[in-house]
Amino acid sequence: MTKVMSKKHFLSYSFIRNFIYDVRYCFTGNIRNVGEFTKPQDPLIEFQHEENESNDKRIIKIAIIGLPNVGKSTLINQIVGRRVFAMSKRVHTTQCKARAIHAVGNTQMVFLDTPGLVTLSESIKFKLANNFMSDGEGAIKDADVVGVMHDISNSYTRTKLDSKILRLLHYYPKKNTALILNKIDCVKRKRLLLDLANKLTCNVLSNEIKPVKETTREKISDKEMKERLKNATGWPGFQEVFMVSAIDGFGVGDIVEYLIKIAQPGPWLFPEDAYTDQKMEKIIEEAVRSKLLDYVPQEMPYLSKVKLEFLNDEDGKITAGVLVLCPSPRVEKLIRGASNGKIRVIREAAQDDLQNTFQQTVNLSIAVTSVKSANK
Repeated sequence: MTKVMSKKHFLSYSFIRNFIYDVRYCFTGNIRNVGEFTKPQDPLIEFQHEENESNDKRIIKIAIIGLPNVGKSTLINQIVGRRVFAMSKRVHTTQCKARAIHAVGNTQMVFLDTPGLVTLSESIKFKLANNFMSDGEGAIKDADVVGVMHDISNSYTRTKLDSKILRLLHYYPKKNTALILNKIDCVKRKRLLLDLANKLTCNVLSNEIKPVKETTREKISDKEMKERLKNATGWPGFQEVFMVSAIDGFGVGDIVEYLIKIAQPGPWLFPEDAYTDQKMEKIIEEAVRSKLLDYVPQEMPYLSKVKLEFLNDEDGKITAGVLVLCPSPRVEKLIRGASNGKIRVIREAAQDDLQNTFQQTVNLSIAVTSVKSANK
């Protein structure tokens, strides 16, 4: 059985002045980090669908899309208040479509954290799963609102939405969409934020919230799509623009307020204390894999397989053993490090993340071997 574990930003000069003041205030130690939030223990419970007793329940499903490593998982973790999704400085940390759940009052928010949008060549290069490229579009079809996350710290890419994102927006033009400008703490000239917002929205903000749950994909030929994207830099259909620093939590509350405002009446999809639909086994494996990405260079983490070998969850303590299967003895040696020093650091970092996720004591062990050694 499967286990389940805002305010409007008008683009005006008065807004940007107030925004600059808020940035100065909020980056003086008043922001709570992910680890400071607490939630009820043991929210990973068996879920059996039951009709909600109250008729005032509200529900909203949100797809967060964007390029790899733009901060999607970080944003959702901030909102939920714990590390539901693994995070890494490397690309393609999220390799499957998963859901995070967060309830505020009578509103339940279901976040679809999707893999970063990639091309076919990138999928082959990083040996990504077959469903990697389709999960992003599938999430958009299921969602009530789509959050397009854009990294404005990169001066080479911040003035234009990527063509893969624009393509999806053109396929689903009737979806409610919001632009989320992330990493604003990296921008020194705050006036630039207003310029970027105007450019990426094509100087247009639509205040119309579309009540219809549209899942049909527009029929657009490849030739027509190519013509539409030829000189496109932004999308004129955004209802909202949010400026955030996901790592610090700045601006995240505005997104939550907005989602509560547009949520629709309906039964909740998950129990009140659930925070994800991922199995505990998957969360543990992804935590280890994300730390391999952080501490092991080049392509080696992508070529190695992570598998949970044993798991015991009793008496408020989780004991887990994970096997890292490397493609060669050379990779095994690099992951172990001198005197097994590197794998100890990886184990400790993954264990800390898991304790943040499960909000209880975790005892994690990691064994490393190679295909050649395993076949002996």
